[in-house]
Amino acid sequence: MRELVPLGERAAGPHGPDTLTNGAPVSGNQAALPEQFVAFMADPVLRDSVPTCTSCYWASDIPWAPSPVHQGAQLVRFLNDQQGCLFWYLHLLPDGRHEVLCGAEAYDLGVVPQEEAHEDLVRVADDFDQFIARFWIENLAWYEVVGQKRSDEDLSEPVWEYVRHYASAEPSAAG
Repeated sequence: MRELVPLGERAAGPHGPDTLTNGAPVSGNQAALPEQFVAFMADPVLRDSVPTCTSCYWASDIPWAPSPVHQGAQLVRFLNDQQGCLFWYLHLLPDGRHEVLCGAEAYDLGVVPQEEAHEDLVRVADDFDQFIARFWIENLAWYEVVGQKRSDEDLSEPVWEYVRHYASAEPSAAG
């Protein structure tokens, strides 16, 4: 992901760049955090370079809670929407795997009934690396396309590849 760091300059201008800064401490957490997450959060160059068009911010203390959707799993909140509308979680599974979930509830602040949690939580990535790469490129795309009104020819290579990938994808049954 380090190749994305210089692209932050492309988000400069009247609509940017806001970046995620001041990563959360990852030591002393009761959850076994994935190595890729710990390495990312420990690298201030990576961590502080992620653009955000909605003023998201890293959780300040990596709060965790038992997963309401998977017995023996844990939710570790690592990213917050500025207005508290959405929260992103590492979903640490008992077998050592993890995935990234997003929901509107702060599960570490109180008990959420299992039925509500099943309706609220959405799996957004297979792992942290997949999530952060896509989050980074999608936010950079917003700055380039919406904020700066760049032409297709002037998009950064990662944004252009992302657009081409999804433009060529098969339409889903839903739409």
